[in-house]
Amino acid sequence: MRSYVAAALLIASGLLPTPNASAATCQAHNGLPDSSCTPGDRDPRVTPGTLADTICVKGWSKSVRPAKNVTDQIKRERMAAYGVEPPAGQYELDHLIPIELGGASTVANLWPEQWDGPLGAHQKDRLEDRLHSLVCTGRMQLDAAQQVFATDWVSAYRQSFS
Repeated sequence: MRSYVAAALLIASGLLPTPNASAATCQAHNGLPDSSCTPGDRDPRVTPGTLADTICVKGWSKSVRPAKNVTDQIKRERMAAYGVEPPAGQYELDHLIPIELGGASTVANLWPEQWDGPLGAHQKDRLEDRLHSLVCTGRMQLDAAQQVFATDWVSAYRQSFS
């Protein structure tokens, strides 16, 4: 009974899709998720006025990241939605708009991203760290950094690191 209640709470909170939502076929292209399946989502607690109390505080991302038992369920669902075959360890359940830039932990912002490869999670993490630093030092607007990831982080990565 408790697992049904937990699943209902996860669905209501947006952490898990409603039943049959994974029936859609999602396709990642060139390091980017399918925008119709993963459009990105922002955490409403993170605004330009709350940066000093949220994402620019050491440990913020860790403090708001969902527990592994929650993300494991979401990862399995997102892998199925994207037609990704196990092993699951080759993929990160990635926040399209990173938590460290105010991304939400909702299905609309989560997708299975390969760890390795020329456009994998390791490269995206480099760009996330750079833009986080720019936002927290006032050299880039929060909305602009979030938009980079919501639209085409790959182009921004190539411009920044090539």
